[in-house]
Amino acid sequence: MSFLDRFRRTEVTLKNVEPNRVHNVGVDDITTTIHDKRSEDWVKFAPPKIKPTIKNCRKAANFPTTYGIINNLIMKTISSFIVVGDDQEAVDHIVEMDKIWRLKGKAYECLWKAIVDGEPFYEKIVVDGHHDLRLLAFDGEKALIKKIYDENSQLVGYKQLVVKKSALKNWKGMEFWEDFQEEDIVTVVFDADEISNPRLIEIDGNGQSLVRNVIDIAYYMDSLARMMPSIVFKSANVMVATIGNENRKETKMDKKARDDIADELSNYHRKGVITIPYGIELDVVGDNVLPKIEEYMKSLKSLLFEGLITPESLYSSESSNRSTAQVQLTDPQTGHVLFIEFCQEFLKEWLERDLINPELARIGKEEGSAYISFMTGDADLDTNYLEEDDESEEVGEELDGETITNDR
Repeated sequence: MSFLDRFRRTEVTLKNVEPNRVHNVGVDDITTTIHDKRSEDWVKFAPPKIKPTIKNCRKAANFPTTYGIINNLIMKTISSFIVVGDDQEAVDHIVEMDKIWRLKGKAYECLWKAIVDGEPFYEKIVVDGHHDLRLLAFDGEKALIKKIYDENSQLVGYKQLVVKKSALKNWKGMEFWEDFQEEDIVTVVFDADEISNPRLIEIDGNGQSLVRNVIDIAYYMDSLARMMPSIVFKSANVMVATIGNENRKETKMDKKARDDIADELSNYHRKGVITIPYGIELDVVGDNVLPKIEEYMKSLKSLLFEGLITPESLYSSESSNRSTAQVQLTDPQTGHVLFIEFCQEFLKEWLERDLINPELARIGKEEGSAYISFMTGDADLDTNYLEEDDESEEVGEELDGETITNDR
C-alpha cells in the first residue's frame, strides 16, 4: 500500500468538527428534539403565578421578610460611607454640598430602586449653580421610559411618558381640600448625557431586579400569613349543628336562622361564645390539630434568603451554628460579603461619575480630588465605620471625623 492509498480508503471517518460547519447556538446543543410534541416549553408549562411587573415587584419588596433582607443589604452597604480626598478644599466643598445632596439618602434610594425595579432614571440638573440628580417617575405602566438607539446601537436619548400636573398657585389662600391641579399626559425628551441610568446588575443592556426572581415565593408567604388566623380558628371551629334530640323534635330551620348561626360560628373576631336554643347540638368535624404552617413558611423563607443573596443565619440560628454564621456574615470570600462590596463599588462609581466629579469640575477642582470611601478593609463590615486604615488613611480632625485624607 502506497503512502497516498492510506488516505483514499472510504472507510476512514474523521471525528473532528468541520471548519465550515454551521452551528445554531442554543438549538444544536439540545439533546432532545425541540419538535417533540410530547414536551413543553418550561415557561409555557409553568408560567409565573404573579406577573413580574415593577408594581408587583414593589409589592413583594414590602413583604416583611423581603423588606428586612433588602434593608439589611442596603444598610450594610452604606454604613461606612465617608468622603475622602487629597485636596482638603475639594473634600470640604463636597461635605458642605452633602447637606443639600444627602448622599446617603441618594445611595439608599438608588440601591433600593436597582434591587427592586431593576434600574432607576435620574435627570442631571443644576440648582442654584450646583449639580444635582432628580429621580424621574417610572413604574412601567403609567410612567414609561424608552431608550433610543441609533443604527450603530449607541444610546442617543430617552423618552418619558408621564402625567404632568400644573403648579399649585395661591395655595396659601385655599382651603384644605381645594388643591385641584390640572394634569395632562406629556412626552418628555432627553439627550443621552442628560440622564443618569445606574444599573446594579446588567444583562443584555437591561437592569435586572433581584426581587423579580423571588416574587412568587413572596406571594406564597404572604398568602400563608394571611391564612393563618382563619386556619387556627377553623381547626377548633364548630362545623356541624344537629337539630333535635331524643327528648325533642325540632321543626326545620329557615334559611335566615341557618345563616345567623353560620355567621356567628365563622366570625373569629367574636369572643368565641354563642348561645343556641335547646335541642340544637354543636359538634366538631375531624380533629383540631393545627397544620404545620411554620414549616412551609420556613422552607419558603430559605428560598427568599437564597434569591436575595443573604445568609439565613443573619436572622436565625436554626440553619447553622455560630462559627458557620460568622463565616457567612464576615468572610470576604462568601457571596454575601462580596455582593455588599459589589454594591459599594456600584454606588461609588455612580455618585462620583454623575454628581461629585461634575461638581468638582464646576469649582475648578480636578476630578478625583474628592471621592467616596466605604472602608471595607476590615472583614467585619458592621464595625469599620470611620476606622483608620493603618497603611494609607489618616483621620482629619477639623471636620469631626467626616472627612479623611488619603494617600491613594
